[in-house]
Amino acid sequence: TPWKQFTNVIDMTYKSLRGIISKDSTLKARHLSGPIGIFRGLALTYHHGGVLKALALLVLITYSLAILNLMPFPVLDGGHILLYLIEIIFRKIYST
Repeated sequence: TPWKQFTNVIDMTYKSLRGIISKDSTLKARHLSGPIGIFRGLALTYHHGGVLKALALLVLITYSLAILNLMPFPVLDGGHILLYLIEIIFRKIYST
C-alpha cells in the first residue's frame, strides 16, 4: 500500500542518515551519489527488475528528497519555514 511504502521510505531515510553520522557504520558519505549515479542506478533497476521496481526506486528517491528538504537547516525549505515561523512568533510577542 502507499502508506506502507511511505513509512518504509521514512525508516530507510532515517537509517541512512544515522548510518552516515555513526562512527561504527559501514555506510559512509562516499557511498552517496549525485544525479548521474542516481540515473545509473535507476537504469540498472529498470534493466534487471522492470518498470515496477524502477517506479519503486523513484518513489524512494522522491520521498527521501522531500523529507531531507523539510529539515530545519537554513539553506533548505524547512529552514526557511522555521525562520518564517520564528519571525511570526517574535512579531506577535513584540507587537503587543
